[in-house]
Amino acid sequence: MAPSASRPNMKSRIDVLKYVRYMNENECVKEWLGKRPTKTQECYASHLKRFCEFVNVTPSEFQNMDKKAARDVAWKYLNTLNTKDTASVGITAMAAIKSFYRNHDGEILPFDSSKNGKHYVKPHAKKASFEHTPTKEEVYQIIDKTMSIRDRAMMLVLYESGIRENALLNLTYGMVKEQLQKDVCPLHLKITDGVDSKLCGYDLPFYDTFIGREAIDALKRYCELIHEDSKDDAVLFRSRLGGKMSGVGVWTSFKKAMRRADFDIKTMWIHSLRKAYKSEVRKSNMQEELAECLMGHRLKGSRESYMNRNDAIEELRKAYMTVDFTRLGKNEKQDAEIEQLKKELAEERQSSTLMEKRFTKMIEEANQQTLKEIDRRLEDRRIQVAERQQEMLPIQKNMCRCGAEPHGEPLKSWMLGSRTRVSRFKCSCGSQFNVYEKQVEELRVQNQ
Repeated sequence: MAPSASRPNMKSRIDVLKYVRYMNENECVKEWLGKRPTKTQECYASHLKRFCEFVNVTPSEFQNMDKKAARDVAWKYLNTLNTKDTASVGITAMAAIKSFYRNHDGEILPFDSSKNGKHYVKPHAKKASFEHTPTKEEVYQIIDKTMSIRDRAMMLVLYESGIRENALLNLTYGMVKEQLQKDVCPLHLKITDGVDSKLCGYDLPFYDTFIGREAIDALKRYCELIHEDSKDDAVLFRSRLGGKMSGVGVWTSFKKAMRRADFDIKTMWIHSLRKAYKSEVRKSNMQEELAECLMGHRLKGSRESYMNRNDAIEELRKAYMTVDFTRLGKNEKQDAEIEQLKKELAEERQSSTLMEKRFTKMIEEANQQTLKEIDRRLEDRRIQVAERQQEMLPIQKNMCRCGAEPHGEPLKSWMLGSRTRVSRFKCSCGSQFNVYEKQVEELRVQNQ
């Protein structure tokens, strides 16, 4: 059962022992409630005990009655609860009595409980006036305010799988270990009646559901910290003392996150995450049968008989992947991706323009350096040509400007290159001139 707006105090130890003793005293009651959650045991056992005391029959005597007689006896008690203030109690009591009777041999009490029927108990939903089913954005606001890796992983698993609170507490590490190691997405969860005891009331042995990428990443991080050396049968979500968590612990974590996210804790409870999950499933275009299977509901009428749940895992996986649990909707996500791509394209264009400018500048610098190098080489060549021309001076240059030829000893001599010997003479006119001796000899040889 979902926690109320202001969570009631836990029953005293004496009351718990009273219901346990009642179950132990009646084997048929123990067989009926043995696999159900503790709170369901207490609730259903208390309703059955009050009913049996009111009509003065034992539980086994009631189960052995004819179904019509049993129905009339049950309605005699239930009709006393068919008031505005006790209608919700009467509906729960009817569910408990019908379940107990059916547990004997499968017979169903023939109540005419349709609207305006003879055995109709009109519900007066008090929670409907203040109950709020959170939107996807509100769910993530609450999840982002959790204070630990464990609480974040729990809330994401509850929201993205839609499982009930008692199923969350009964999950084991072995159910997700191999898929986490292989990074399977979406991750498959097989919820049996041993994990979710409420399936017994629906006469369902199991149902399949999944969790998406964000829940997988959070769960993987949590398992890396907590379950490094755990065995497969270890409880998945541990309490701070290392044992199995209680429903109170889950509710407390959710309530604290709601307060930090500035939500009214009187308007939501753990079951609200399952309702939020249902809202997202309904928004997708999957078939109604597949949606009900993912919710863990029994299909109406004969559709359950024709639904082979063992062979529907892949079909359910494909259907689950059409549900949008992302923080942004699919259209919003596409728009955001387009804007991001436009931004990246603009940055690439800007970067390309800068690279082009740098490349042009480098080419200009390289061209300038090449021109300078060409100019330098041309200057060197000009100097070499000038020197060569100097070496190739004609014979008439080997005399003074006054026309006098060299005579006497030179003032000094030196080599010009490897072939020409230069000698400096002093003329009688007072000027000095150079004589290129080897060049003269070579020219004379060539002329001969």
